[in-house]
Parts: sequence; structure tokens; C-alpha cells
Amino acid sequence: MRCSRSTRNRSSAPETKRNPYRSIVVGAKLDCAKRMIALLGTDGYAQYGAQGLRIARTAPTAAERTYQPLEPGSSDEDLWRYACEEKKAPAKK
Repeated sequence: MRCSRSTRNRSSAPETKRNPYRSIVVGAKLDCAKRMIALLGTDGYAQYGAQGLRIARTAPTAAERTYQPLEPGSSDEDLWRYACEEKKAPAKK
């Protein structure tokens, strides 16, 4: 699953005049049952919405690849809700 994600304890890639990035896509994996998340990698793109030339790619550190508990109130928790919570079926009319 690809998503935006908080970048706790991670400095962003430097923007340069030659290759400024306009959007970032972060890959993450979830353990729904344990409410945990791990980072897969980050790509920086030249245009908004992950469009255009990919100008940066970072690999996660060993700590980031390890599952961590979700931080309450974070975008990680929002992602978990979206991907893992059971959705109620719409009521039949």
C-alpha cells in the first residue's frame, strides 16, 4: 500500500534548485491485527500528486523497516483505519 505518512525521526531529502521535489510518496506495510506499521521506502517527485520525474528515492533504515505501534492521532492511524477496519455494508433500501 502506498500512502502519505508522518516522517517521525526522519529528516527530509534536501531540495535543490536543480531538482526541487513537489510531492512525496511513502510505502508502508501494516499489521492490521496488531495495529502496527513499518516503512518500505520514500520517492520524491518533481510534480504535485506523484507525477513527473522521480527525482529522489530513499530506503528505510532498519528501525523504520521494523513494525512499530501506531501513534495515536497520527496519519499512520488514519491509514490503519482506512485499510484495516471492517467497513459496514450500506443499508439496503
